Amino acid sequence: MATTFTEKYGPWALVTGASAGIGREFARQLAARGINVVLVARRESLLRTTAAELEAQHGVKTRVIASDLTQQRELRRIAEETADLDVGLLVNNAGTAFYGPMLDNDLDGEVAITDLNVRAPMILSYLFARRMRERGRGGLLIVSSMVGLLGVTHFANYAATKAYDLTLAEGLRAELGGTIDVHAVLPGFTESEYMECYDVSGVPMPLAKAHQLVRGALDGLGRGGALLVPGLLNRLFVVMMLYTPRWLNTWMFGKVVQRMKPRAGSKALALAKGVATS
Repeated sequence: MATTFTEKYGPWALVTGASAGIGREFARQLAARGINVVLVARRESLLRTTAAELEAQHGVKTRVIASDLTQQRELRRIAEETADLDVGLLVNNAGTAFYGPMLDNDLDGEVAITDLNVRAPMILSYLFARRMRERGRGGLLIVSSMVGLLGVTHFANYAATKAYDLTLAEGLRAELGGTIDVHAVLPGFTESEYMECYDVSGVPMPLAKAHQLVRGALDGLGRGGALLVPGLLNRLFVVMMLYTPRWLNTWMFGKVVQRMKPRAGSKALALAKGVATS
């Protein structure tokens, strides 16, 4: 029986959206625990920089796969290019969002967000969890969001996609019956490349640190229920939402979200509009 973190979730982990932000932090902390890492994202140069850092600092092996996860054929390619690796942990982290009223946003962009946030984690979970089931152990983390618990104005489609991620994790956890540890991770407002696109000084809550979020998620693997909610403030919000009518939650979170102001600058605006993803 696997007794250590590396024995249970190693020797390899695969992290999507690993070129920046929360995904890169997952890769770093997994490497620090002695697990080899497959880094997946669109921007190959950033992936290779991170891979070199992990190998130098922690003595682990890495593999870089530059891929656009909105393309279904790419998802099967990722599985094919890792067929020779014993992947014991999958971190479905890649995701992005459009900000603003959905009907004012670009339709193709909203479809791409749905492909990235819904179809990609479903297909990757299917492909890699089947391999874990055969070996009798492993872990699956699906990064959802606090807004996956309710509908939110200015993030209507994004919140809906994250609700899917949350429900997928709950269902898979029940189906697998403890053979594979499956959790949805629910970050609140957390430091990330995406959040750098906004002035959040008017938001009445501090941004959580990515390293704290990731440490909490990895420490929670195999413990507790289907939902991992790192951070005391985030947990308090979840409790509050359980005892508050949904319409009131939607109204309150809508007011918070509308205080986010996109920063000037082409890169920031491109990310804020969901054009670029990690």
